[in-house]
Amino acid sequence: MSAVENASQLADLTDDELRALLNDDSLPLARQIMVLDERRHRAAEKRKAEEMAEIVATVPVMAALDDSAEMVRKAQAWLDRAKWVRSKAVQSALAAGYSLRTVAEVARVAPSTALRIGSQDVAAEAPG
Repeated sequence: MSAVENASQLADLTDDELRALLNDDSLPLARQIMVLDERRHRAAEKRKAEEMAEIVATVPVMAALDDSAEMVRKAQAWLDRAKWVRSKAVQSALAAGYSLRTVAEVARVAPSTALRIGSQDVAAEAPG
């Protein structure tokens, strides 16, 4: 067959043309092997391209997950600080002899006050 004189000519053929050559019973075995090698080579290149595309798509996702995890860590630190502030505010209010109603109000507003103060300390942005 003149279409398959050498491997470089095989590279110029489409997948359908390669498939048609494999179905050609008059093609010598050596040429069939060359056609099969070309198809394997193309399949390997396609798999490699798909893997690279998956890696490229994964990198931004992983970066976004890392950013999200950092935001969660900051938010948890703020919440821990708010709990500590509430505890100290309640202890101080009780020690100062305030009524239970006032102590309850202090306990209610202390965490949000601590979070507001904490978010002002962070120059950029609070977690979403």
